[in-house]
Amino acid sequence: MGQWIGKGKFVFSHEEKTRYKQYNSDKWHSRWITVFRLKKERLWTDKIIKDFLGKPITQGKYKVFKKEDVKQAEKKKKFKDIMVKRIEKIKLKDEYFISPEKL
Repeated sequence: MGQWIGKGKFVFSHEEKTRYKQYNSDKWHSRWITVFRLKKERLWTDKIIKDFLGKPITQGKYKVFKKEDVKQAEKKKKFKDIMVKRIEKIKLKDEYFISPEKL
């Protein structure tokens, strides 16, 4: 909780500011996922993104999708079939690849 330090001045400690930033970050990340994270963490490609999610929403400098929409797309049989092929292709190229399901 902040403190009054004089006429019209209210300050927060460094710890309170850090906690507030983390809270806002967690809240944002629980609702949105960036195109970069889709590609790096979930192995999506531009074509898969275009086919299943369409055009991303721009928030500031980020291109994002709702996590809810991503989860719905990942449940579809067609998506699962595409990803199985994609993971197999990656495994052939990279012998040290660890499948996202195993993480």
